[in-house]
Amino acid sequence: MAEGTLKELMGVYRGFSPTDESALCIGEIELVVGEDTIKIRMATGLKIEEKEIKTDDFSLAAKEVIALMFAEGIDLSKVSVFECTASSTGYPKLIFMNDVDAGMSLRLDTGGMGEMLGPTILFGPKQLEKGLFEESLSRIEKAAELGVGVIPRLRNKGRAEE
Repeated sequence: MAEGTLKELMGVYRGFSPTDESALCIGEIELVVGEDTIKIRMATGLKIEEKEIKTDDFSLAAKEVIALMFAEGIDLSKVSVFECTASSTGYPKLIFMNDVDAGMSLRLDTGGMGEMLGPTILFGPKQLEKGLFEESLSRIEKAAELGVGVIPRLRNKGRAEE
C-alpha cells in the first residue's frame, strides 16, 4: 500500500456520505486527490458543500494506530490511513483499502456529527471505471422504494432529482 504519501493514491473517488437533508440520509460525495490538494464536494440535499485541503497536511498513520481501528486479523498491508496533521484531532482521516480484484476504496472519517447517520464510503478509480458507484446508487434507490433520483447528486446542484 502507500509508502507515506498520497501521490500514489491520486485520482477521483466517488460515493455516499451522510446528510440529514436527504430522504435516505445520504448524498453523493466526490473526493479528488491531486498532487497538491484534496478537493471534496458533497451533495447535501440543499446545496453542494466544498472543501479543499493541502495534501501536505496529511501524514501516514503508524501501523499501531491503524491496527486499533480495525478488527483483529485484518491484513494491514491492504490499508493505509492518512491523518490530517493540520488539525489537533487528526480529522479528517482518509482510510484507503485495497482489494486486489476490485481496486481501491476509501472511507472518509470526519469526526463530525454526520457520522452518527452512517459512514462516508467512496469507490476508487478502478471501481468507478467498472460502474460500481452507479450500480450501487441504483440498488440503494430500488431497495428504498422511494423512486429514482431521491439521492442528492452533484450534477443537480446538490439536490435530489425528484
